[in-house]
Order: sequence, then C-alpha cells, then structure tokens
Amino acid sequence: IVNTLGFVPFFPVSGKRFEIPHPDVVALPDTGLPRSLRDTRLKRGLSKRSVALKLGVTSDVIGYWERGNHLPRIHYMPAIISFLGDDTWLPVQTFADRLYKVRALRGWSQAKLAAFVGYDERSVARWESGTMPPRKTRDLIEDLIASNLGNAVASPSTLRPHP
Repeated sequence: IVNTLGFVPFFPVSGKRFEIPHPDVVALPDTGLPRSLRDTRLKRGLSKRSVALKLGVTSDVIGYWERGNHLPRIHYMPAIISFLGDDTWLPVQTFADRLYKVRALRGWSQAKLAAFVGYDERSVARWESGTMPPRKTRDLIEDLIASNLGNAVASPSTLRPHP
C-alpha cells in the first residue's frame, strides 16, 4: 500500500512527486505474531476494532501487536492462539522457548509454571532468560512438558503437576 502526495508548497522539493509508504506496512516483521495476527485479520476481513473486541483489548493494542511494538501479556496468549487457529509462530528451538510456549498456551505466569513443574519462580525466570538448568532437571521438566503437552493444544484440565 503506497500513499502518493502531490504538490506541497512548504516542502523543500515542492512541485515534485514523492511516495510515502503506508505506516502499517513499513516495519511489519516477516514472521511471528505480528505477521500472523495481521494476515489472519485481513484474510478474515476483520477490522482492528472487531479483533480487539474478541480479544478484550483496544484497537490501538492490536496495532501495537501487529507492528511488533509490544508483545501481548501472557494472559492474552490463549485467546490470540485461539483466534489465529495455530501456535506455530511461537519458537520452540531452545529450552527457554519451550517454557515460554507452555506458559503462552495456558496463559500462565512464571509462578504458575513454577508450581506446575515443582520449582521456584526465580528458577523459571532464569531459565526463560537463557540460563540452563542442570541436565537432569532440564530432562525432567522436558519429560513433564512432553507428557502433558505432546498435543500442543491439550486442555488445561489434562495437565498433571509435578509430584
């Protein structure tokens, strides 16, 4: 989408034509949540306002998310994933990514995930920031996550906390 402006008398290059890219297209990331959210919204013919009403936010917030200016708070993630119909835009390459994905699917805080896996909240925060737990701990948590989230859209009621 390109808006073209014509003659602007106070502009130093007056009399010349120039193009200004539409702000919604300028810095739109190629992948991830911003692209998925915008593409899904446009494909369904929905306005930012109608998506905002579905997700319980304002249309400005939808704009921030679509441009990648802000990440949604974790408690909005289940509704966003449901609206998009998939969670493939969430990275899962690292242990930290997988922990975040579990929280995003459930809308859980770090404290809730910590209680689920049987560790303290500070440990989960460190792990999500990239600090690796000991291999035995990591394997135990990965097994717990896999056994409960093998199907990435498992119901929260099927989750079994760490003993």
